[in-house]
Amino acid sequence: MAKQSLELTILRKGRREDVIEVTADPDDVPVLQDSLRAWLTGNKWSAGRWGEFEAEVRRSGENKVLKKVRA
Repeated sequence: MAKQSLELTILRKGRREDVIEVTADPDDVPVLQDSLRAWLTGNKWSAGRWGEFEAEVRRSGENKVLKKVRA
């Protein structure tokens, strides 16, 4: 699938922390994981806590979750 505008809703233990926008292929899990990890690093979360986070991937402006990725 081609790259498109996506929203990653970042959740920690099921609670919303942030929403970021990326341009990526929604089926490219490594790129989506890298986006989540970049957010975690930028917000100074230690790698030992990354297991608490996941991202719900949606097309920008849509409600349907396409997939979930973990750091």
